[in-house]
This record gives sequence, C-alpha cells and structure tokens, in this order.
Amino acid sequence: MPTGKVNQRSTEALGYQKFRAGGGFFVYDQSSRTILGIDRNAYQILEDYFCLAPDLLRHRHLKQMSEGDLNAAIHCLDQAVRVNGRFRPAACEDYSAILDREFLKQGLASGMRNLCLTVTEQCNQRCTYCVNSGNYAGEFRHNNRHMTWEVARRCIDYFLPRTDPNAGAGLSFFGGEPFLGWDLIRKCVRHVRANYRLTDNLAMTIVTNATLLTPRALDFIMDNDVFLQVSLDGPQPIHDSARVFPDGSGSYGRVMAVLREVQRKNPEYFSSRVSIACCIDRNRDLIDLFHFFNGENFEGIKVSFNPIKEDDAGLYVENAETRRHYDAELDRLIDLYLSRLRSGGRFNHPLFRELLFRVFKLGWDPITPDVAKGRFPNPICLPGISKIYVASDGTFYPCERVRLRGTEIGDYRTGVDLESVLALVRMFADFCAENCGSCWAHGLCCHCFVHFLQRGKVRRNKKLDYCRREKEALVEAFRRFIRIWENETGSARKHPESLHSRTEKVRYSTLHSPDLIN
Repeated sequence: MPTGKVNQRSTEALGYQKFRAGGGFFVYDQSSRTILGIDRNAYQILEDYFCLAPDLLRHRHLKQMSEGDLNAAIHCLDQAVRVNGRFRPAACEDYSAILDREFLKQGLASGMRNLCLTVTEQCNQRCTYCVNSGNYAGEFRHNNRHMTWEVARRCIDYFLPRTDPNAGAGLSFFGGEPFLGWDLIRKCVRHVRANYRLTDNLAMTIVTNATLLTPRALDFIMDNDVFLQVSLDGPQPIHDSARVFPDGSGSYGRVMAVLREVQRKNPEYFSSRVSIACCIDRNRDLIDLFHFFNGENFEGIKVSFNPIKEDDAGLYVENAETRRHYDAELDRLIDLYLSRLRSGGRFNHPLFRELLFRVFKLGWDPITPDVAKGRFPNPICLPGISKIYVASDGTFYPCERVRLRGTEIGDYRTGVDLESVLALVRMFADFCAENCGSCWAHGLCCHCFVHFLQRGKVRRNKKLDYCRREKEALVEAFRRFIRIWENETGSARKHPESLHSRTEKVRYSTLHSPDLIN
C-alpha cells in the first residue's frame, strides 16, 4: 500500500476556494482572479492533487471513481496548472514601501485626498442607530461642542496645499448635524473660494439629514457648487422607524419635501450634486428599498448603502438569523432582475450593482506586483493621506469610523504626526503579512482599520472574526455571480450596466478548456 505524502504545494498558499452553485461545481482561483467551472471528479480530488504523491492519490480515489474518470480529472488539473497557469502560489507580500517614512512623508506632503470637519457634535435628531446615540462604546454622545473658526480655518489651510491638483480631493462637513453649524460652513466655503485656485477636482460636500436646510442656505450651496449627501433610509415606514426627532416623530416627510424643493429649483444640480446615503437594517425587506429608490424621484441619483453598525447595547445585532434573512433578500433581488430581463420595465442597474457589490467586485482590476509595493492587499485607506477626520476640538483621526482614543494621528496645531500614522500602518501590515498572503479572498474582501474596533478598543480577534464572516459572504457572492452570469439574456449582456459588461475583465472559464465562456 502506498504511504507517505508529497506536499507539492501548500494548499493554503495556493489560495483557492471550492463551492457549488446551481448543481454545478466551481473553484475560485485567487492567483488568476478566475471562477472556474469544474467537473465533479476534479472537484473531488482537488486538494489531494496538490498534496498527495501520485500513487497515493490514485489509491485513495480509485475507490470512488473509475480509472478513466480519475485519469481525466488529473489531466484536467494538469492542464490548468501547467498549460493555463492556474493555482500559482501566492507571491510574498512586500510592505516595505508603505512602511517607509519617506513614502508616507511624500504622501502627506502632496497627496492628501479628503478632509472631514466635524462642525458640531450636536444634532436635531436622535436616530436609534447613530454612533453618537450613546449605544456605541468609545464614541462621543451628542453634546454642545462645536468647532471654532480657528480650528476649521487652520485645518483647511493645512490640507489644501498638500493635495495633488491633478487628482481628486474632497472637503466634507460632518456632524452631528452640520447645518447646526451653518455659519461656520458658510465661512469655510467663502474662505476656500477666496484663497485657493479651485479646479473640478475639488469637491466640497455637506453630509446631512437635510431637515434644517433653508431656502437661503440652499441658494448659497448651489451658487458655490457644494455637494449634498442626504441621509434617507427608504420608504416612510422604514425611514421613520429609526431616523427620528427627540420627540420620537419621524423625519421622512421633511426630508422628502426638501429633496423635492431642490429638484424643483435646480434639476441639474439635483441630478449631479445630490446623493443619498441609506443605512440598511439587515432585518428589513431589501426589495422594498430597491423599489423605493428605483422610482422616478431618484432617477440618476447616486444611492450608497451601508449596513447599520452592530451596537454595544444589543439594539442592532448581526447574527446567523440576520445574515440568513439578508442573503434571502439578495436572492429575491436577483429574482427581480432576471424577471425584468424577460418582461422589460424600469430597472436601476447602478442600484442593483451597489446592493450586490461583492458580486461586481470580481471585476476589480487585480493588484499587480508593482502597484502592491505601495498598498495593502486591498485598496484601503492610508491614514492621513486618504483621509483626515477632524473632531470638533481639532484632533485628527484616520476617518469618521475610526476616531477612538489611541487612533489619533495629529491635531490642527501640529498637523499629521508621521509616527502615529506609521504605527497604525505597521499594525495593519503585520496583520496582513500574517493572514492575507495565503488567503484565497486576498484582494476581494473589504477589510480596513474599522474592523479592528470592538467596544471602543482595537482588538485583533475582532478582525479575525470579520475575516471569517467576509469569506462566507464572498462564497455566497460567487454563487450569485454564477446565477446571474448564466441567466443574463443575450441582449442584457450588451447593456453597459450588466454583469457581463461591468466585469468584462473577469475570467469565468472551465477547467476543460482555456477558452472563455461567452
């Protein structure tokens, strides 16, 4: 009887993930960013093909299949590896560039991209899931602290000269509710207009619940080409269940009235400068949200979706039941899409793509070795360069989601502290070096600094738990990818927003042939 084991390649280092979808057998190959169709026998022997000596491989699997079937499966995998270059070992990650002080200094000197100013920590609403509600450890609660003009001016004067005029840059006004600090916002906008040569690459944005937007403020905003990002969680029953005033009454009516007024006064501004931020309660019906934003009121408007953050008070908890419900809703959305392909009718493709972002992420450009030298495995933020979030007292943090004690990266008096940035980057790079290089989800998952945070502290185990859940979500995304890909009609495939068009760089193939499936 054959004995021994030949570890031809570490299966962990190879970075692949098997899955089944629609009765078929598939494998995602991280090295080529390819979803491969595979027959049952090759699927069955895949791990042993890479780990076992040929004689032991045959001995083990001739019990389950004929010699002809086994030979065909081995030949199939030989073809994939030796001819088509699949299943290549993961390259060793090199984080030397992003850990290099000169690289970071250069980015901080001339490559800054976003500045977010917390105009006030007060708000006229008391949304149940707000991170400032008191239900989130480590976050400030609504209070009467406001940013001063000195802090705001010095932050703007620090940031704008350090941006790249040929690249995009953004200046955002946050809260609380920033319109409670409207005089400061107006002063900041005038200061920028008066003192800096503006280009189309600079966008000023107010992130708001819109309920305090007055006609005079709207005129000023439109005259100065300031963007509006308005919080709206969907139809009235959904929106008013969480986005409430202190007396418990909902804000839906006021928000919609403001949006209609903006559209009436300036349709071009409304379609090009207004966007919607929708927070999703995963226990709600996603289809209701889609139908709502698919309506004519929001034609051409960008809508972004963010899941409600799991809180520390137990009001919003993400568990297995919640994830099952949300997965079922995503599948219902695909049902709706495929039925519309057959029957015709209105369908908001960008909205569909936003809700199924993991499916469409397969179309992202792969991270090539030359690009990887200056980034993490995923295109996440570099603190201070990608964004500076400024608290009302002038303290700098990496972003509005990472603003806990211990994550400070400077302040308005001294600017960004290079050593603090380096410490955060090194923490993330150490985690990536240990966990990401051999992971099949490398380059696809949405990990970032925020996933280290739990109950107001940085915790490594929280990030590891996120990695596990993200990989589960990606496998479900692969299954949905197969379902959509195989059911998009010929005419739909030509639509610029279809899965085939949006993921044209994705290689979806079979292990029987190097040819792509068209």
